[in-house]
Amino acid sequence: MHLAVVGCAIFKNEIDFLKSEITSTLDFFWLPQKLHNKPLELRKLVQEEITKIDEAPGPGVQGEAPEPGVQNEGPEPGVQNEGPEPYDAIVLLYGLCSKGTMGISSKKYRVVVPRMQDCIGLLMGSNERYIKHFREKPGTYWFTKGWIETGFDPGKRSEYEGVFDPYKERYREYRKKFTEELSRFLIDEWDQHWIKNYTTLAFIDWGIKRADNLKKRARKSAQSMGLEFEVIKGDPGLLLDLLNGVWDSDKYDEDRFLQSRYLVVKPGYKIIPSYSDTVLTCTESDPRRTAGAGRLFGDKTGISEKRTGIGLGIDAGGTYTDSVIYDFTNEEVLASAKALTTHDDYSVGIESSLCSLLEKVSGWVCEKIGLVSLSTTVATNAIVEGKGGKVGLVLIGYENYAAGKIAFDPKVMIRGKHNIQGEVIEPLDEKEAKKAVRYLLGKGIEAFAVSSEVGVRNPEFEQRVKEIIMEETRLPVVCGSELTTEINCVKRANTCFFNARLIPLVTGLLSSVKKVLDEKKIEAPVMVVKGDGTLMGEVVAKMSPIDMVLSGPAASVIGGIYLSGIRDGYVVDMGGTTTDVACVNEGFVSFKEDGIRIGSFRTSVNTVNVHTFGLGGDSYVQYHLKSRKITVGPARVIPVSYLAHLHPEIFSVLEDKSEKFKGDEILVQPCDFFIYQKDMKGQDLHPQESAIIEALKDHGPMSRTELAKRVGACSVAILRTDRLEGYGNILRSALTPTDVLHAAGAVSLWNADAARKSVSLYAVRANMEEQEFIDKTLKEFYRTLLFRLFEFWFTEDGRFTDEETFSANLSSHLFFSNKEIHLSAELNKPIVFIGAPAAKYAQGIKRLIGVEIIVPENYGVANAVGAITGAIREDITILIRPHIDGGYVAYTSEEKKYFETLSAAKDAMAELARTTAAQKARRSGALHLNADVRIEDKEVKISEDDTIYLETIVKASVSSIPVLKEQ
Repeated sequence: MHLAVVGCAIFKNEIDFLKSEITSTLDFFWLPQKLHNKPLELRKLVQEEITKIDEAPGPGVQGEAPEPGVQNEGPEPGVQNEGPEPYDAIVLLYGLCSKGTMGISSKKYRVVVPRMQDCIGLLMGSNERYIKHFREKPGTYWFTKGWIETGFDPGKRSEYEGVFDPYKERYREYRKKFTEELSRFLIDEWDQHWIKNYTTLAFIDWGIKRADNLKKRARKSAQSMGLEFEVIKGDPGLLLDLLNGVWDSDKYDEDRFLQSRYLVVKPGYKIIPSYSDTVLTCTESDPRRTAGAGRLFGDKTGISEKRTGIGLGIDAGGTYTDSVIYDFTNEEVLASAKALTTHDDYSVGIESSLCSLLEKVSGWVCEKIGLVSLSTTVATNAIVEGKGGKVGLVLIGYENYAAGKIAFDPKVMIRGKHNIQGEVIEPLDEKEAKKAVRYLLGKGIEAFAVSSEVGVRNPEFEQRVKEIIMEETRLPVVCGSELTTEINCVKRANTCFFNARLIPLVTGLLSSVKKVLDEKKIEAPVMVVKGDGTLMGEVVAKMSPIDMVLSGPAASVIGGIYLSGIRDGYVVDMGGTTTDVACVNEGFVSFKEDGIRIGSFRTSVNTVNVHTFGLGGDSYVQYHLKSRKITVGPARVIPVSYLAHLHPEIFSVLEDKSEKFKGDEILVQPCDFFIYQKDMKGQDLHPQESAIIEALKDHGPMSRTELAKRVGACSVAILRTDRLEGYGNILRSALTPTDVLHAAGAVSLWNADAARKSVSLYAVRANMEEQEFIDKTLKEFYRTLLFRLFEFWFTEDGRFTDEETFSANLSSHLFFSNKEIHLSAELNKPIVFIGAPAAKYAQGIKRLIGVEIIVPENYGVANAVGAITGAIREDITILIRPHIDGGYVAYTSEEKKYFETLSAAKDAMAELARTTAAQKARRSGALHLNADVRIEDKEVKISEDDTIYLETIVKASVSSIPVLKEQ
């Protein structure tokens, strides 16, 4: 074998030592040492040598090992040899070397390079030995015979105390300009400071002649630098095989993480980092020229098509369940209705809302309903509250540290592992899998969640475990790779687990909704709003309910955009419990790119980017005696005017309240009432908690004072209600902004007398006139609203380091002015206000800041409008990357596929993405199945005229209106 060897002169001694064992004919093209400190220069010089070799007619005469620094002992460029045979390959005596070899390519020959970070692994005989030592002693400085003989000895002392020999000339330069003290400081802190990063000096010993003397020099250097000294036995096997052309991987299986010791790069391919244990891989020199990057085919037909017919939109929100009948043909709401949301059984609130709705329309309208669409908070609330079915979680190949972050039970871990490229490094233990499945079935689970640590790179283990589960049971099975392309294994497992937990809950909800619709003689396809604002069919929703997270806020944004017609601006949805804010750009809302956090759990759920804060029409108004401040929210309570509307006797209780508060009544709010909701199950109750539930259950709503007497509490201030409220066993009723508006005469929904009496009691507590208390409460409401809106706007802007403090100060000062100063703010984009209280509060905001306010028609039921006017969108994303041994690998949700060329990979994956997206859209009930396919190459620039290909993203999207029932 005849090889051209381009390498660092550091290897001269080692190759001379091995020459009796080298069987190949070698031509050496040496480059200076220390180029790893200058990776751009290293890349330039290596590529120049390879280009010369490519352009030469053939090999020259094998070069003798030169003195360090001699660059080329191969043939002179342009010299014609008679009948030369071409080289078998070009061998690089480099590793990645600070990315100095990234982009190296030969047009004519194969290039063989050891899969090493640098020369140390090559001299130690194994990248794994190097990595193992690095992990044990990361602060190691390495010495070899070649390094020492270059004359560079960082530990050699000079004639200047404390200054090592390599830096004596620099010290002399400093002394010409500075004092001795400053010169020594500069040497210590600038030139010699790197020594402080090391703890050990290691000498790699190959047993070469004069090694003992070299070891003594290395030991002395270590002592002078204050480092531990260590001798590491070198191994010439890796270098010898490299030079003898033994490049196959069969001989080498020392470490399961490494597929091959060497990367063999085909002509026309470039070396690139693999960012994994394999260190290096390769790609075509310019794959874009053969692969049509960025092309677009298919179309977007379907999403903008004019709709006809009638639809029913339902939004089961945190406070109210809204419903609308929408005429697609004329683009108008025919009727709308509201009912209180019933969180224990959402179908009860839905039925109540539908009953009110259908009373407002003729019977023929129900028969014409061709589509039903539902948005709901059920998925989000269930995750936050820990509700849903019992799930058995199967983790495949997870490391202990990752599994420890997944706090769900019951869970099992089974063996089977892939590396980040999707290559098997430990086979799946099927016996263990079967045992685990039976164990989980014995725990009474209702669904399985299966997640492999690197399942997004190769889902074969997940698919096999799913098959094993289906052989044992008919329970639902969800695999992480079916839901997301998220690489973070913890987020993926969380997503998979929650999806499985929600399946029984959402299946039950949709069955209940279908039952209600059947009773109302409504026969139409049922769609569900996803967290990104698009729709999915009933069948899909039952298997992928995790996509319903933030369904309600998404529907509100879609409804706000649809009703207002804005292209740029903000949608603010104010409900009873919370306010949601979203930014709209060019008619579209932005998305959360890295998934959302639900409670303490990170997930990979794709949702609209909605900022939610606890402020609404039902926010708890409190007056704090100590600070003499009024606060609004974030807790939600039942408006006292609504409670008195349902229970008129409440007004009598308020009337009987003395305006002179006695004893510890001064420690609590004046108008707190409590209402029974449900018994506590499966929890150990304090005797007082049990007494509270029984008293409210038997006697109906009670004031705090009366309830304290009923249960024998020693003080009204220490009633044990917090836990019962948290679990939803009891509800609190108190003063809210809605009550304040009743007292001000701005609204007349419920019992205004109860609201006025409550305000009167608060005003006495605060030592204010009633009107003053009303004004200050509304002022605080607007200040809190502005504070949260400013916080959202400044966070979106991204130029503020402390959005919260800045927003709090600005929102406070907008309410302050005097003769010297008046602050004002102006927003350049309009705000669309929707939600039940929108009309009442929107104009108040306009008085405080300069902004265009849009309150569209049907603002109070915008969520339900958003639910029925949404569209279907299904996306498929496939990743293509260079394979570690050449060629390309595509990662799909079902398998990974290998291709010889990038163009073949792109063609095949574009077609697969198109058909898969169309199939998903069909399952969701899409009318049109035309896919929009985009191909994007990602690359990095390594020089002014050269780039490195990294990966390709193939994305197919189907956007369509849903199929309506035929009339």
